[in-house]
Amino acid sequence: MNVLALPALRLTALRDVQEKRLTALIASDSAWSALRGTLQLPLLTQAHPIENSREFFEYLAAKFPTDAEIIYAVGADETVLNAAKYVAQRVKRPLVIVPEALSSAECLTPYIHLNTERLVTGAASEVILDVALLNQNLPIGAIVDVLSIITALMDWNYAHQHNRTAPEAPYRPWVASLMAGFAAQALKIAEGIGKGEPEATNHLLELLCLTVQMDNLLGHQCGSHGTEHLFALALAQQPEGAAISYADRVACGILIASALHKKDVAPLRKALESAGLHPTAVPSPLARAALNALPDLAKKHQAPYSIAHDLQPNSEALETALQRAGLS
Repeated sequence: MNVLALPALRLTALRDVQEKRLTALIASDSAWSALRGTLQLPLLTQAHPIENSREFFEYLAAKFPTDAEIIYAVGADETVLNAAKYVAQRVKRPLVIVPEALSSAECLTPYIHLNTERLVTGAASEVILDVALLNQNLPIGAIVDVLSIITALMDWNYAHQHNRTAPEAPYRPWVASLMAGFAAQALKIAEGIGKGEPEATNHLLELLCLTVQMDNLLGHQCGSHGTEHLFALALAQQPEGAAISYADRVACGILIASALHKKDVAPLRKALESAGLHPTAVPSPLARAALNALPDLAKKHQAPYSIAHDLQPNSEALETALQRAGLS
């Protein structure tokens, strides 16, 4: 068994970071503009990636200066994190991630997603988190990557009931019970997350670490990623949907997935909204188009078997799910 590790977490004010190694910076323009006056780095070079592709990341790796001793990724943007993890693995340099917002669990994970590929890169060496800064940049959307456990477990059990779990991902009730506990705690702290309470943020960081480490231990994400994340991806592939934040796309997906499994969505909607998210803000035509795209998308991405595989586009069942989710 090869269990991938979490990065080391350092909770500190960015002004207290004292980096002496020659640094290659990979950052979003907005994050670096906001933090460059606070985070002092001995920069040798910097890149601001705008293309999320293996070819572009290979170009960055080929241009990487040999004198650079460490890579800093500044920002929570998916393209920045993907580029930094990919390049760090290719050039064999330690990676430090400094997110200006906690919008997802991606800063903690040991892999990246490129189109239909999931590439294992290893996690960052360290993630530096300024909790005061995170609580200024609300909402803290990463809570969706814990609350998604609720619907992911529905899908995992659905696959088990249909004898369609993959050999490497058999349904494990004890694991499901543990992970359900993570999600239950996330429901309890949702209101505090929405208010930017430091204690709630610290609890969420613990839950994110537990969730990612459980995924690493299992070697798959069946307990944390299901139809809700596929729905978010389907939204992102539409021009209008790409403008919606990752957290709101997944939040909407959580309601949709719960409705497809014929569960009461009211407690989830309340938690997501109290956390400062907008799960029902997706326009109905956009949500309907994403929902209809799920079966083909699940097959294209070779996603673990879930209720998404058995959906019939433009069916009455899908319209009912939209209504139950408050998106019709």
